[in-house]
Amino acid sequence: MREARLGLLTGPVGVGKTTVTERVVGLARRQGLVCGGILAPAMINSCGQKAGVWGVELGRGGRGGLARGDRDLGGPSSGP
Repeated sequence: MREARLGLLTGPVGVGKTTVTERVVGLARRQGLVCGGILAPAMINSCGQKAGVWGVELGRGGRGGLARGDRDLGGPSSGP
């Protein structure tokens, strides 16, 4: 059994953090590694503007909204 590893990628808005993470996960899976965790890509509206943040679970591929900045849902929101 292999030891679990944890990674966290940070950087400025729009630099490609989600894209890099998706590629690393794909490479790791092709090597037979099991990947889990949550990606938080931008939620883009029909005008091409960021409207919030999705939560994408790597293990099962489930997707749901984590935060919205374009409407008040009575909970957390995201800024620009």
